[in-house]
Amino acid sequence: MSTNDQHIDPTLDLYSGAIFTAIGLGAMITARNYPLGSIDRMGPGFFPMVLGAIIATLGIMLIVKNLEGFRQARRRKHAAAPDPEVDSSRRVGMLRAARSMLFVLGGMTFFALTIEHIGLLLSVIGLVIICSFAETGMKWRSTLLLALFMAALSAAIFRYGIGLPLQLWGN
Repeated sequence: MSTNDQHIDPTLDLYSGAIFTAIGLGAMITARNYPLGSIDRMGPGFFPMVLGAIIATLGIMLIVKNLEGFRQARRRKHAAAPDPEVDSSRRVGMLRAARSMLFVLGGMTFFALTIEHIGLLLSVIGLVIICSFAETGMKWRSTLLLALFMAALSAAIFRYGIGLPLQLWGN
């Protein structure tokens, strides 16, 4: 833990773990409606089931890991008078988390709305650039290099590797 992260509220990690667990369980429940198949011939429900189980397990691990820190924080909170510096850093942390979440959701929304109109390559580049604003210390050069790499990798995997009929450029 760095010196800048000393006042991060452990309840944020508990909430994150709960969200991961809920998403994973939701994916597993949804995957029940599809045939799983076997390891040799995977059905359409196999990947969402396995991925959901992995995400739910990571969420549970995050919750368990942070329970003791949460208990200690609760004891300190009830034992000591409120510290305005801690409250201020908590608000800053929550604002950063909200900013990150909004930019990532905005990037995914951009991708979903534009892939059919401007093609895979430009949609992926836009997705990476929008999501990079989630980090406060974003650097343009590294972001553009990452965007170009991800666009090329996406085309290589989805268009040429598995043969999905995706347009690389717009209509």
